[in-house]
Amino acid sequence: MRTPSLLPPAIRRRATPVTLMLILAFAASPVLPAQAPTALPTATLEDQFGRATDLTALRGTPVVVFAADRDGFDALAKWVARVRTLAPATVQVLSLADLRSAPRLLRGVIRGGMPRDTTRRVLLDWGGALARPVRGEKQPLVAAVYDARGMLVTTTPLGLTGPDDATVSALLKATEGR
Repeated sequence: MRTPSLLPPAIRRRATPVTLMLILAFAASPVLPAQAPTALPTATLEDQFGRATDLTALRGTPVVVFAADRDGFDALAKWVARVRTLAPATVQVLSLADLRSAPRLLRGVIRGGMPRDTTRRVLLDWGGALARPVRGEKQPLVAAVYDARGMLVTTTPLGLTGPDDATVSALLKATEGR
């Protein structure tokens, strides 16, 4: 008795057993959404001015991480400015640009296109150490809140039109000790 094949006859005739196993393995593997790291990773990221920030050195204070791709970058500054204005001085607020898929050849151009204002530091995450896991593959702009121990408290997708009071309030509440 023959088992029915899920592949069309044209592919079935040309495919080797190994090819068929690979096709079926990838088709059967679930696509899981990205999740923010449960703890701040041990990574050092540079900003557009070449200054390094060691993420592990941020432990001891709550941290709000805003991670954006190209589509979320314009709204990033608005969100960061609003949260910095309202957050207590004990809360660190980081801007991260997700540049993992940016071609190496364009790095200088991208760095040059970043804000020149030194108060608007943006950490350039070329390797995807934190920005991509926080943001996932589909969300253009996401905030993640880490507590003083460096442990994840919450992640929130953000609107591209700018900050809304309810979301800003929820992010700041998440920075309060547990």
